[in-house]
Amino acid sequence: MADPNHLVMEEMRSIKAMHVDSMSKLGELCSDVRALVIELRHTQKGFDEVSGRVSEVEKQIHALHIESATNRPFMEIARSMNRNVWLAIGSAVLAVAGTNYDKFVG
Repeated sequence: MADPNHLVMEEMRSIKAMHVDSMSKLGELCSDVRALVIELRHTQKGFDEVSGRVSEVEKQIHALHIESATNRPFMEIARSMNRNVWLAIGSAVLAVAGTNYDKFVG
């Protein structure tokens, strides 16, 4: 029959081995958590940079909307002038064609 002290010693060795293994796994877990925290900080920094850029772009777009709204009357005048120029060119072409029609037909 096994000595009770021997059984207790074996159980203590087994518990000690489990404790050492648990502490080793805990160390690995802490190392992984540290790596994840560092990665999270980098990700947060990148997110903050992107958020800043988006905010700047929103401001620029807003400024462009305001500028576009203030330039709208000038754009309408330019479009109107462009239309009038094309009408004048078309009328001139038709007038030239009308005066030279007899020469082409006859």
